[in-house]
This record gives sequence, C-alpha cells and structure tokens, in this order.
Amino acid sequence: MSPYLVLISLADLPPLLDADASLYPSPLTLSTLSSWTSTAPSLSFKYLPKTESTSPCGVCIILPLLSRHWEALIRGELKEWDITPAHLGIKDEAVGLHVWHIERFETWQRDWGRFGSWVWKDLEKTIERMVVGGCKGVIGYSALCVTPAGEYLFRELLGFVDSRYYSGQVVIKDSGSGRTEIVEREVWERTPNEQKKGEIVAQCRMLVRYS
Repeated sequence: MSPYLVLISLADLPPLLDADASLYPSPLTLSTLSSWTSTAPSLSFKYLPKTESTSPCGVCIILPLLSRHWEALIRGELKEWDITPAHLGIKDEAVGLHVWHIERFETWQRDWGRFGSWVWKDLEKTIERMVVGGCKGVIGYSALCVTPAGEYLFRELLGFVDSRYYSGQVVIKDSGSGRTEIVEREVWERTPNEQKKGEIVAQCRMLVRYS
C-alpha cells in the first residue's frame, strides 16, 4: 500500500517547530508558522502509512513567496522568520517556492521508494492546480539546508545549487554557556579568531533551483 497524503493540521505544527529549532535556533514563532500553513494549506502536507493512521511517516511545508520576495529571500535580504502572509500568494502572480521543512520519519517504508521523489511528484501536482487557479507559474525553488542529509537531498537528488547571491549562515555554540545562535557566514568569517567565543555546529546553506 502506498503512503496516503493529507494536509497538515495545527496540531502537527508544535513538534515540527521544536524539531526545526533544535537544529536552527531562529526566532520563528508558532503563530508565524501557523499563519504560513493557513495562507497556503495545499503546500503543507504529511504522509500517513495507512488511512486510519494518525502518525505521519513524512512531512513537508513549502512557502509560495511572491517572486520579488523570493528573490529577496535567496539574496539573504529577507529571513525565514520574517516571512508573513503578505509575502505569500498563489494567485495572480508568479511565485518562488521555498521549502521550510521536509522530513522523513522512521515509519517511511523503503519499498515505497525515495521520500524526496514522492514529495516532488505531489508538489508538481499541486503546482498544476495552482496554475489552474490563477498562479502565473513558479520561477524557482529554494531551501535553507542545515543538515548534511538535507543538503544531499536537495543538491544531489533534486538538482539544487548554491545561491549566487547569498553565502548563508552558521549555527554557533557558545563554548561557555552552550547556547546556540545563528550568525551570518560573512560576519563569522570576518570575525578575528581571538574574538570567536564558540564553534560551528551547523552549516546553513541557501540552495536554489530555477525553473
């Protein structure tokens, strides 16, 4: 039996936000996250192993940014946590699709095939419906990758490349307090070594794929 796709509910969001924050300590709030999924519900979905199951085997949340805002995002001028419903839209204009979260859980069955391939196939179907509904098309796709697995998925399997405009960020862990924070890569690289009070625990790279 193939996995069953359903839209994400509000109850699904807190654990996804916690999972994201454990790797990428941004100031994103649950209120902002829920505003994204309510603005573009068709692009926030999960997979269930069977219709009567309530535990997902995979999830994906994608943001349809109006083209000018998507360009600002991949240039590093607009941060993920600052995205509001005013930046989003699926009608009357072209958009860039930004993957905020994609995750395959242990219950995903190997005989279904690659999780990323399922997501991309279902995303293409959603885009077709968006165009029928008035969207002027998709100019590109983006993802801010924080883990090696995420970078492998987008770079090696889906054909994404580094943004030409933005070198990304690093997550730094303070050597004293153990607190983590996000620092722009260019800022970190310009900081003299004697002033660096922590170490890099994650590389955050903005990857893109143009249509």
